[in-house]
Amino acid sequence: TLAAFSALLLVRRGGQTRVPCGCFGGAGERDYRILLARNACLAALAGLLLAGDGSRPLDGIQAPTGGEVAAAALLISGVALTLWTAREALAPRR
Repeated sequence: TLAAFSALLLVRRGGQTRVPCGCFGGAGERDYRILLARNACLAALAGLLLAGDGSRPLDGIQAPTGGEVAAAALLISGVALTLWTAREALAPRR
């Protein structure tokens, strides 16, 4: 997902250094390089966690099963859909 967002950011920037950013509901602009650096840091952190052998800080923590991942994905999707529906219902009519 980070790779897709990063690629889309590069495609959509259209030669500009500042791109519109709706992060966390904001409507400002940010330098695309900062956004790419953020994505790279997140990807590096994820890589470190995935590459770990489980013998140090995460020792004893097991990876979620497929059913747990599916349940979490359904929960997140349901919450997102509920929030979007509420926003659309409460938005002033144009």
